[in-house]
Amino acid sequence: MCKLLGNKALKLACQFALPPNSLGYCGSKTGTQKLKNCRDGKSCAGVEKELKKFIVLWPYLKTIAEITKKSPFDYEVVEAYCLGNDLLKKVELKHYSLLLKNFKKQGVPNWLVKELKNNPLKKFIPTHAFQVLFVGVGRASGSVPFNRNTVNKCLITLRGNTAYHWGKKIRVLTLREQKNLSFWTKEVLTKVAPLPTS
Repeated sequence: MCKLLGNKALKLACQFALPPNSLGYCGSKTGTQKLKNCRDGKSCAGVEKELKKFIVLWPYLKTIAEITKKSPFDYEVVEAYCLGNDLLKKVELKHYSLLLKNFKKQGVPNWLVKELKNNPLKKFIPTHAFQVLFVGVGRASGSVPFNRNTVNKCLITLRGNTAYHWGKKIRVLTLREQKNLSFWTKEVLTKVAPLPTS
């Protein structure tokens, strides 16, 4: 049962990690086929190692796991980062320092870690939307410019009941998942970081 739950979490991570990885924005070039295999339910062999190479995904999973005393590849942890869920209610502003520590360990540029440390934050919400809007899509890796266009492409958005990421249809979301994604994205937009104007 644990193995099945682990594969479910890895499959979810792969669904959302594959589009930017296949575009060369996140993770390594060697990971694309492994992520595809796991997403498609074939094999998740080597996927944990590949996901740990993602410059911001892995620090977020580690941070949420540390806060909630779970494994970084626990399904709820992966879901909290990608779509949002009740685990995020355990997060406090003081936990932001954990993310910055994990960023530094992962090799996020020192200038960016320093800038983030000095940037006033009213609320810490360790989700993909927080990364895209507050930290800034592409700023850690330099893979894409941080502007309204890349933000709109990188944000996980709903079209009907389907989630999209980088223009790719990811999966049909349950009503609970739709509500979580909408709620936590709105929380980031209203309490942390509005959309960039340019």
